[in-house]
Amino acid sequence: MRGGLVPRLRKGLDTFWLVPGLIALALALLAIALLVVDRRIDDDELWFGYQGGAGAARDVLAVLASSSITVAGLTFSIMIVTLQLVAGQYTPRALRTFLGDRITQVVAGTFVGVFAYSLLVLRSVRGNGDGGGDEVVPSLAISVGILLGLVALVLLIVFIHHMSQSIQIAQIAARIEKETRACLGTVYPARQGDAVGDHVDSVLESWHDGGDPAVIRLDRSGFVRAVDLGPLAAVASRESLRMHVRAVPGDFVTPSRALLAVWPCGAAEEDDLRDSLARSVVLANERDLREDMLFGLRQLADIAMRALSPGVNDPTTAATCLRHAQSILERLAATPLPDRLRVVDGTLLAVDRRSFGDALEPLAEVAAFAGGQPLVGGVVLDALGGIAWEARAAGYEDRVHEAVAMARRLFEPLFSGAATDADRRVLTKGIEAVERLAGSRRSGVGG
Repeated sequence: MRGGLVPRLRKGLDTFWLVPGLIALALALLAIALLVVDRRIDDDELWFGYQGGAGAARDVLAVLASSSITVAGLTFSIMIVTLQLVAGQYTPRALRTFLGDRITQVVAGTFVGVFAYSLLVLRSVRGNGDGGGDEVVPSLAISVGILLGLVALVLLIVFIHHMSQSIQIAQIAARIEKETRACLGTVYPARQGDAVGDHVDSVLESWHDGGDPAVIRLDRSGFVRAVDLGPLAAVASRESLRMHVRAVPGDFVTPSRALLAVWPCGAAEEDDLRDSLARSVVLANERDLREDMLFGLRQLADIAMRALSPGVNDPTTAATCLRHAQSILERLAATPLPDRLRVVDGTLLAVDRRSFGDALEPLAEVAAFAGGQPLVGGVVLDALGGIAWEARAAGYEDRVHEAVAMARRLFEPLFSGAATDADRRVLTKGIEAVERLAGSRRSGVGG
């Protein structure tokens, strides 16, 4: 269920401990399995197996164990420094991307796993090292351990290259864009239920005419990570209720905020409704990108605004983030948003969602920091023009009007903050392009 096991599994995969822990556990189990195999086969049958004595075997395994745990500590140190750099120079909200990075998780898990593997194999070595007959040397396990050491060495080189690339702003912004566009492909349009139109205001008005609703709240706070309409639809069908789901992924909710309105008031036990709401709405301490498309735009906007602060003053970084945000918004401009009226399991539900105007607001926030930076102001206006163009090509004239209206609203403060005539010409060129788009239609595209 979306409200239970799947979100918990996704949360675990995004944390740093799960994948390394599973890899370390797998290598420990591999050591145990190989030791069992070693006891059942003749060493002479393993032409590729380790041929040394017990003393040399201990030395090899000790070197593997000590070097792997040392490099594991180095890996963790590099990662912590990287996280500090990202949080301080870019935005703390990008840390989840690094903690959930699969290459980093695999490298850390491999080194810890090789350490555990070496210790388990080392304890099975018997003998005084003089080649006597009472020696026990698990040649297969030692040979695999040497191979694992070579693999770990390759992974160390891969890790250093990967970290040097991943802290570049171009890579960070591109990764955020990629994850956000993937979110667009799975969430918009919504896959839950069947859309039955977007005339939600008239439906809600008719429901209110029947009396005030019962409002249901949760007794905890946090960010809405996911909303599963199934449990609510089941209760609404069983009790013949009408429901307005007000929880939207990305919102921060408190115990005082009503997340569900139910008509008629008193038709069902509040405890039952609260339990259904708790199963439907997943709350967490931080936002998640899988169902919260605006979180990706928020990360890009935060990095851009941090770059425009007086202490950093890096308009090129801000422009890079804005271009990636433009790519996301152009995709969104041509994507149908989920209707707010949905039929789930035969039950009509009214569901709140983000609007297209909400998605444009991060551009306005960055523009507010762009005073005296014509490069950034010009990119904002150009981005709004590109978004409006894509919206018109897809036939969404209301989105065209929203993008154009925002460009007009942002132009005056950007223009007044320009320091030179050249800067003003850049901004004027940008708004003129938007105005031309507002007054014309793309050839061959209907409204």
